Parts: sequence; C-alpha cells; structure tokens
Amino acid sequence: MLTATAGERTLEEVFGRGLRRIRKQQGMKQEALAEAAGYKTHTNIVKMEGGKTLPSFEKALSLARILRVPVEAFVMEGYATEGLDKTYREVIQASSECRAQFIRFLRAMIDDLERTLPDALEA
Repeated sequence: MLTATAGERTLEEVFGRGLRRIRKQQGMKQEALAEAAGYKTHTNIVKMEGGKTLPSFEKALSLARILRVPVEAFVMEGYATEGLDKTYREVIQASSECRAQFIRFLRAMIDDLERTLPDALEA
C-alpha cells in the first residue's frame, strides 16, 4: 500500500472513494460491476472501494470502460458524471489536487506494468 503523510489519504483510499462514487452515480451494484469486470465475486470491488487495494492497470482500464469514464476519474475527487456544479475557484483548486492524485495513480500503474510486463513478454 502506498503511504500517505499525516492528513493525506492513501492512493488506495482516493481510488476507492472515486470508484464507489462513480459506481453509485451510475446506479450500478458492486456485484454487477464485479461480474462485468470478470471477477468471480464482488470481494475485489469491496476491497478497492474500502481503500485496501488498487486494481492492476488492466483492471483499472476495464473498470473505466465499464463505467464509461476516463480512468483518471477514479482519482479526481471533483469528477462527477452528471457534470460540474462548482464555482471557478473550486474547480481550479480541485484540478490542482486531482493532478497530484492522478500522478500518484499513474506511478502505481507504471509500477504494476513493470512488475507484470516481463512475465507477459516471456510467455
């Protein structure tokens, strides 16, 4: 798990909150999302939404595709599927925070690819 400084949430927590928010905005149950993503049970979705784990890069893309959002939406706390209703100042502030969270998310996904790609190339 990626660590966070005091007062900061971990990337897993940020991703999980985003996944839950987007899934609920779209009226999808955890079980339905898990099935669409190819999981045998909804336990993986529960763990992700609970901030316990991150999906692999491939699964993150799959979840985004299923929920019809860009993959970065999971770590952009201001992202709403029904549109923005914030003032300009709030949007700018959220954008800055989202950019930092998205960079952390990308680093975690790159780490995952670096771990799994050599095995995939050897197969």
